[in-house]
Amino acid sequence: IGEEIRLQVAAMLADVDPRVRQAAALLTANLADAAALEALLKRLEVEDTASVRQALLTGLGQLRDPKALPAILKEVRSADPDVSAAAAAALARIATRRPIEGPQRAEAVEALVARYEATQATGNGVALREALLTAMGAVGDKAFQPALRTALGDPAAVVRLAGVNALAALGDASAGPVLARLTEDPDRGVRQAALSA
Repeated sequence: IGEEIRLQVAAMLADVDPRVRQAAALLTANLADAAALEALLKRLEVEDTASVRQALLTGLGQLRDPKALPAILKEVRSADPDVSAAAAAALARIATRRPIEGPQRAEAVEALVARYEATQATGNGVALREALLTAMGAVGDKAFQPALRTALGDPAAVVRLAGVNALAALGDASAGPVLARLTEDPDRGVRQAALSA
């Protein structure tokens, strides 16, 4: 699209209507031009509407640029479950494209484990638990094993499924006996994933 329209989309990131800002965030990510990452990160710093923050994080995940990791990791810790879930999903997309190493990996492990433990204490939603577990599988650190094994007993089948898939991604044979018990899970998808793992 033309430069004039790109500038209009960028301006809409600061619109007074949150719905316009939300749509502009997703469109900015879809355009994926050289300025998209900076524009989304800049808006995330000042945005206070949760639905727009979610859209900004979704856009950052879509760009899959590791430069966004510091901002995303900060949002994984968000008290808002929807924002935290969007940040975890963005983290998973980036980690799927390129392994996270060094201090950022340690920070990702700490953020994901701490937020997952907080969900256990507060009973935050299924979507958040599933997103956190999926991100753990994408990051692929052995430190996630206790949380992943806990997830296998979750009442929600999608959470158990995310736990199975994340454990399988770790490739640790010691998880075999734990996964074997899930071959009799009441949910067919969980049973299939356990057998495959």
